[in-house]
Amino acid sequence: MEDLYTDHNDKVIDNALLLRTTNRVIEFLTSANHEEPSPLFVLLLSRGNPIALVMVLLKLILICPYARTHLEVRIADLIRHYEKYSEDDCRWVINFFEMFNITMTIFTENVEYNVVTMGQTTAQSPSLGVEACRIFSQSRRVSPNVQVGLNLPDEVEVLSL
Repeated sequence: MEDLYTDHNDKVIDNALLLRTTNRVIEFLTSANHEEPSPLFVLLLSRGNPIALVMVLLKLILICPYARTHLEVRIADLIRHYEKYSEDDCRWVINFFEMFNITMTIFTENVEYNVVTMGQTTAQSPSLGVEACRIFSQSRRVSPNVQVGLNLPDEVEVLSL
C-alpha cells in the first residue's frame, strides 16, 4: 500500500485519484485478484470481529460514494468464491455478508428506519418486548428540484414519489 500512486504524492487529490485509490484499497481489503479473498480479508475476519472490516468499507464508501459499484463487484467475487463451500464451513463469512448488507443499507441508502411498538404499555407491563415491535422504512428522498430549507410559495405543492 505504501507504493500506491506515489507519483501523485505532491498533487492535490481530485475525484479521479480518490476513486482509483478507494478502489485499490477495496481490492486490498476484499479480493485483489477478483477470484479469491485477499489475505487481509481472511486475516481480519479470522480475528472474529467482522464489524471492523464492515466499518472500514462503509467509511470508504462514505468518503467516495462512486466506489460503491466496485465494492459490490468485489463482494460478488467473494460470494462466488465461498458458494462452493458448505454453509457450516463458511458461517464466519456469511456473518460478515449479513453485517455488510445491513450496514450498507442503513447508512448509504436514502431510507429512514423507525422502530414502532405495537400495542400499549401499561404500569403492569411497561415493556412488551421485541415481539411487539415493528420496523418501518420510509424514503428520505428530497425531490431533485427542491432544496432542503427552501421557502416555496403556498401554491406550490411538493409531491414525494
